[in-house]
Amino acid sequence: MNTNDILRQFGLETRKTAKDFALPAIGVLGAGAAIGAGLTLLFAPKSGKAIRSDIKDAAAGLKDKAVTVKDGLTSRFSRAIDPEEMTRDDLYDEARARDIPGRSEMTKQELLEAVKAS
Repeated sequence: MNTNDILRQFGLETRKTAKDFALPAIGVLGAGAAIGAGLTLLFAPKSGKAIRSDIKDAAAGLKDKAVTVKDGLTSRFSRAIDPEEMTRDDLYDEARARDIPGRSEMTKQELLEAVKAS
C-alpha cells in the first residue's frame, strides 16, 4: 500500500504541481521543433551543402556583430568608470574585488593609488 492508495480511501488525491504539466509540454514542444526542422530540410529548395554554407555564413556574421558590440561596450564602460571620479566607498569595493591588503585603513587617496597600481 502506498500514499496514493491511502489518500484514495479518504476520497483524496495528490495535487499535481506545475512540473507535472510543464515537463510533458516541453517534451511535446521539443518533438514538434525536431519534426519541423526535419520537414524544413526535406522540402528546402537548396541542397544540404548550400544550406550548411548559408548557416555557416550567418553564424560568422552573428559572431562579427557580437564582437563589435562587445568591443563597443568594453570601450564605453572603460571610459565611464574612471577611478579618479569614484567615491571612497566605490574605491573600497574595487579594492576588495582586487583583494588589496590593508584597504579598510586606507584613505580615499591611498585607495585610489592602490587601485591604479593593481
